Amino acid sequence: MRHRARSTHPTPIPRWTSRLRGARMLGWTVGFAALVACSDSATPQKTASGPLNLIDGLEQASVSPDFVEIDFGTPDSRQYLGHGWARNGNSPNRDFVWGLGSSSQVRVPLSQPGNVAVTFQARPFGGFELEGQTVTLVANEKTFGTIPLDDGWSQYTVVAPEGTFHDGENTLELQYAWSAVPSDYSESDDRRSLSVAFDRISFDPDATTPGRSDDRPRPASVDFGTAASKALLKSGWGGREHGPKGVSYAWVTKKTAKLSLDLGHPSPSTLSLRARPFAYPNGPTQTLDLVVNGTQTSTWQLEEGWHEYTAELPASAFRSGRNTVALTFGHATSPSAVGTGNDKRKLAAALDWMTINPLVSPTIQANDQLHLALGIRTAYMLNLPAGSTLHVEMVDQTSSLVVELKNMRNGRIRSWSLDQSGEIQLSNPNTPSRVVQLSLIARRGEQASSLLLSRLTIETPDGAAPSFIGLRPRTQASEGDLPASP
Repeated sequence: MRHRARSTHPTPIPRWTSRLRGARMLGWTVGFAALVACSDSATPQKTASGPLNLIDGLEQASVSPDFVEIDFGTPDSRQYLGHGWARNGNSPNRDFVWGLGSSSQVRVPLSQPGNVAVTFQARPFGGFELEGQTVTLVANEKTFGTIPLDDGWSQYTVVAPEGTFHDGENTLELQYAWSAVPSDYSESDDRRSLSVAFDRISFDPDATTPGRSDDRPRPASVDFGTAASKALLKSGWGGREHGPKGVSYAWVTKKTAKLSLDLGHPSPSTLSLRARPFAYPNGPTQTLDLVVNGTQTSTWQLEEGWHEYTAELPASAFRSGRNTVALTFGHATSPSAVGTGNDKRKLAAALDWMTINPLVSPTIQANDQLHLALGIRTAYMLNLPAGSTLHVEMVDQTSSLVVELKNMRNGRIRSWSLDQSGEIQLSNPNTPSRVVQLSLIARRGEQASSLLLSRLTIETPDGAAPSFIGLRPRTQASEGDLPASP
């Protein structure tokens, strides 16, 4: 028996963009919006009569992580901000916005959320013996966490249980323990009541319940030099340090340093880090061997100064759960031994951050079945005729499929959730043809780590098939966002 999905009421929300590896996926969106502004009947890439098969057209799709991120300090971010925010600010290394007074408000759209992981990078207004700043998170009038803040820029994550966030637009209140006026503590002319500065905040709408193993390929990160990183560092590390521009880092004080990261389902991934070797006159070039779970995977020669290094690693390098990463350097030398300072520690290199980001894309498997991994958004740009219906056939019934439809003219979004084969009425018979973004998202079930679909077609009563839009985004592998370089 076939089932129709239950739809939520359409919710008008502002446009939003996600970031991959620190770069906003905005270029193709702007170009496409300009095309839509001229006409809703943009030239399709291909036309046909009869059903449109989305599995056959997978090469037309873009791929991105299934999360929403707000990049504070950018013009696009202001549409999400309610009360309690200063004007956009910036430094040589990041954009940010100060939270003012006792609380600040964020408005965020989510589609069919479950447990929601909220991750943000922030630093409190500091110095002048001001301590004890906290952020209490309240979503839709439901409190789900209070986080003590470390000095300097740090990353924090708290998981809101299912039911805290709802489908559509949500309100997140960030409540602070205190605020302070800079001019009361120094010769500054700044009379704003400053609480906490925010760099960015992201929302994962399908997070793992705390205490349970994660069955998805998921990113992991370490922000060295912060309190949160201390539990991950095992041996060979110095203490927490901060540079003159707010960079938090830690020195490797032996030839080998180890850290431990908890990962989900093993998958091909990129491992990236930002490092600066200890360099001195006439000293040798520093080398770094990357060893994951006992297997050497990459070797780099480090350049002087802060630089980023990236390696692509196979799924076989990782295991589900706890993983050990060892960094083995060519040498470690104390500044006092080479006449560059009084520090007697043996230093190899300073580390700013490290990330492990899954490379996961939808694939077509045997019998033309579409495999969707959890945590990935697969999106098509379509010219959608009146009376369009999406037909879905699932090979298994252990995961759910979230379908999101965004009207590219007005930004309005509707979403549906299917937990078994069925159909979704995407447009009414009297609705004119329009340009839309259709997104497919696999959400977790009781035992599933992915979703397998054997049919994914769009049909109309009169046989007028939808079509892919000619101007389409470039397909990218899914990579979680890198920490902003301080």
